[in-house]
Amino acid sequence: ATNPQDFTCEVTHAQGPATIGLKLTPATITSPDVGVRFTSGPLFAALTGKEKFGVWHAACHYKASGQLKCAANYEFGGKKDGNCSLGVAYELKDGMLLKAKVAQDKSLSMSLKSVVSKGFTVISGMKYNTDSGKPSFGLQLSIE
Repeated sequence: ATNPQDFTCEVTHAQGPATIGLKLTPATITSPDVGVRFTSGPLFAALTGKEKFGVWHAACHYKASGQLKCAANYEFGGKKDGNCSLGVAYELKDGMLLKAKVAQDKSLSMSLKSVVSKGFTVISGMKYNTDSGKPSFGLQLSIE
């Protein structure tokens, strides 16, 4: 309120399964950031436009079953033009979650999340870059 030139205005409108929105700032007053999303049952899709409509990002998510979820995204324009990725998440028995993703940078990532007991979670993962041929590994322990 003390600096009226530093503002953000966001407007959204929902119509059935679609929501449309725009965001205005002093930098984007002549070409606002825009977005639209669509949900229908297990399907979610979104499209956003930024940087004076020079960068577009599309994403979708599909819940194939109670255990299997699939997602994809793609960017057109800007520094990440042509970047895309595809991923799946599969819920195993006993609260274990397996995720896999392949990305435009020719990498493959996988992770396994295990809930050992309430408040104690273990996440292990790996990423393999096909260009370098070198894998990397990680392990995370969470105690709440």
